[in-house]
Amino acid sequence: MKQWAILAILLTVTLSLAQVTDTTVTLQQQKTSQAAPQPSRVFFGGSFGFTFINYLSLRIMPLIGYHITPALTGGIKLGYEYFRDKQEHRTITSHNYGGSVFAQFHFIPQAYVHGEFAYINYDEYFIHNSHVRDWVPFLLVGGGFRQKVGKTSVAFLEVLFDVLQSDKSPYKAWDPRISFGVSTGF
Repeated sequence: MKQWAILAILLTVTLSLAQVTDTTVTLQQQKTSQAAPQPSRVFFGGSFGFTFINYLSLRIMPLIGYHITPALTGGIKLGYEYFRDKQEHRTITSHNYGGSVFAQFHFIPQAYVHGEFAYINYDEYFIHNSHVRDWVPFLLVGGGFRQKVGKTSVAFLEVLFDVLQSDKSPYKAWDPRISFGVSTGF
């Protein structure tokens, strides 16, 4: 009878120690997972561009995006462009603005395909030598490459083509739109 009592006490102590050990490991795992910051699904960034060969064009386009999944992102952009063209007898100046919604699918971490619908308000003088403002739609598709430049920042380069080819567009048919910039998550 004493042997059974001793065996019962040993089993109880052993099971109790096992439960304490399991609880301690679980608490340590919880503390570790709480201490590690989760990466933000929201990111900010933008692009800028300039041309100064035959005319002056300065463009800025801030963006805010969201990581829907690790491979799929979406977001919105706002844009502004200052344009000046000094011709023989006159200087043409224009302020163009608008916005867009975009989606990107990253088939590998560094490369992605891109789709974007943009709606930009142009001074018609910029397009057809008249002083009327008009909205021009664009459906941009293409791809890009990105490279990490910090913990939460990436530099990117993308090439997009307009597939709508609106007759109001100031761009020649199938001219590529090349953008570069930096995006960062907070």
